[in-house]
Amino acid sequence: MAGGRDQGGDEDLWAKIAANDTALGSASTPLEARVDDPELASFVGLVGRYRAAVGLMADLFRQGDVERAAAVDDELVDALFSAIHVEATRLAATYGARSDAISLASRAGTIGLLVAAALVVTAFARRATRRETEWRVGAKFRSLVQNSSDLVTILGRDGSITYVGPSIERLLGHSSADAAGRAYASLVHPDDHERFEHLIDAARRESGPIGAPEVVRMAHADGSWRRFETVAQNLEHDPDVAGLVLTGHDTTQRHILAERLRYQATHDELTGLANRKTFLDRVDTGLAQSGSSAVLFVDLDDFKGINDNLGHVAADRMLAIVARRVRNAIRPADLAARLGGDEFAILLSEVDPRTGPGAAADRLLEAINAPIDIDGAAFRLSASIGIALGRSGGHSADLVSEADLAMYAAKRAGKGRYAVFEPSLLAASRERLDLHRELVGAAGRGELVLHYQPIVALPDGAIESVEALVRWVHPTRGLVPPAAFIPLAEETGLISEIGEWVLREATATASAWRQTRAGRGLSISVNVSAPQLVDAAFADRVAAILQQVDFPAGSLMLELTESVFADPSAALTANLEALRALGVKIAIDDFGTGYSSLAYLSRLPIDILKIDRSFVSGPDGLTTDPALVAAIIQMAVALGLRTVAEGVESEEQRDLLFRLGCQMAQGYVLSRPVPAEAFGALLERGRLGPMVARSVYLAPVETLAS
Repeated sequence: MAGGRDQGGDEDLWAKIAANDTALGSASTPLEARVDDPELASFVGLVGRYRAAVGLMADLFRQGDVERAAAVDDELVDALFSAIHVEATRLAATYGARSDAISLASRAGTIGLLVAAALVVTAFARRATRRETEWRVGAKFRSLVQNSSDLVTILGRDGSITYVGPSIERLLGHSSADAAGRAYASLVHPDDHERFEHLIDAARRESGPIGAPEVVRMAHADGSWRRFETVAQNLEHDPDVAGLVLTGHDTTQRHILAERLRYQATHDELTGLANRKTFLDRVDTGLAQSGSSAVLFVDLDDFKGINDNLGHVAADRMLAIVARRVRNAIRPADLAARLGGDEFAILLSEVDPRTGPGAAADRLLEAINAPIDIDGAAFRLSASIGIALGRSGGHSADLVSEADLAMYAAKRAGKGRYAVFEPSLLAASRERLDLHRELVGAAGRGELVLHYQPIVALPDGAIESVEALVRWVHPTRGLVPPAAFIPLAEETGLISEIGEWVLREATATASAWRQTRAGRGLSISVNVSAPQLVDAAFADRVAAILQQVDFPAGSLMLELTESVFADPSAALTANLEALRALGVKIAIDDFGTGYSSLAYLSRLPIDILKIDRSFVSGPDGLTTDPALVAAIIQMAVALGLRTVAEGVESEEQRDLLFRLGCQMAQGYVLSRPVPAEAFGALLERGRLGPMVARSVYLAPVETLAS
């Protein structure tokens, strides 16, 4: 048993309780025969209830339920034995005074039994059960203290430890023997001494009740600090304790978890920078205190290609590196945040609006552009940055939105630079928003139309192919140029829907032309954007459309810009290979203006190079740089590729391109893009002329350049 009490002690107790019960029964049972006396019958019933209560108390003791046993003792046994004593004494006096027909011997016997019952309950029951209850409660308390997971300590008047539970070794790495006699305060963190003294003073002012808890850090034997939520109770008046009882619950892990959750609620997990909510809150605080602040919105250029080609793990490593560079490029007082994806934001506080934001943006651009090593390969990133200047009384959402608009202005200006917000950008943004809303469903409403520009053979002008060019006939804006809505469609994801409509409409129309004598063998060229090509299902949709409109795959040419190949993803490569397997031809549009590496020309399934108009159209009516154009043509010939010159605007340009060896051309001198009906008429003519009618010799590049 707890406290060292042996089983024999319990058996002795139960023997005494049983003897007491037997004695009480011997005194009360003979009285049951006096059924004609209602007072005696009532007394016998009272004794029965008392004996039942004592039996219940004994059963609870045996089950180890000390608290309920004590409650039965207090609430039933105590009251009943007092009632038995009072009633037995009263009845004994009553029977002693009686002079009725009851014999003297009978009266004397009844009085004796009543007196015996009173003596039994008075001499034994309450004293024995109370003593055992107090012992068991004390033993249980000692057991709880010895096995408590909390730190239980008793302090003397001088603040030294007079007792500490064995849990101190597990919680703080100290033994109970080493801690005894030591000043408790010596274990408390210096910064928590004031809080600890407040706890002690409050406990000494109030005797008994446990006061409010205080969290104090205590020294572990390994040198670390553990946090304990500690309560103190003043039991200095209790001779068995004679001190302050401190109970400390170890909350270290709970505190670490709370700190981690608090950190996660305010920081980006990947980079360790502030998150969007924290950033916006700090911006609002800064604007309320001072207007001399600025927000820089940083977006990495073309980062999606990194994700697609290197995978998310490598991309996340790059983002973490960029985050460190961003943090190191700003002042300690400034705040850096990751808003999501590859977007970052900087809050500059107390900054000169004329020079500070621009200088900070330059530092950031330089830091981000430094080479990044990923698994032995060096990469360079660039960023576009938008700057918005704070205004006293402004709001964070507005300032970040303005910086975002400026960032997009920097991207449209060529990327890798910064731009400062101007009110005109807001008007342009609203215009773009309206245009986007109106572009949704434009194809379904019949607002999109196709115009067709012929691609002719040099020198005879025979129409070999035709390029389909989409136009938007807006009900109120009129004809919206492609440069105004195609980039918007690409940014907003509408390009896939529009592109699929263009492909279906163009191939269906070309299929009808191919049924005529003039259009037999006609090929058609359709522009495809990067978002379409990285869609894993794109090649399957092309195949389905060709089957539906009955158009041969070998007569379809898809035009891609060079920028598509800057970061060729697995999905893009798979689509190109699937299209090549179908027989679809691939052309590089605007060649020479985009991707600087030419490795993709031999690595990917490409059939045609379309030389950009910037190399073709010069102010003197000739090509801008004949030597460069000749070099492009010779490279294409070496790779087995055909060439098309774009933007041919004069007969002189056309003749020179033919002399340089270019095979096909398109441009205003030949034909502007025209509606389908007008192009049908051109087909009936068969060729666009007059054309170069003589065979010419392709002179060496050196001669042409001289």
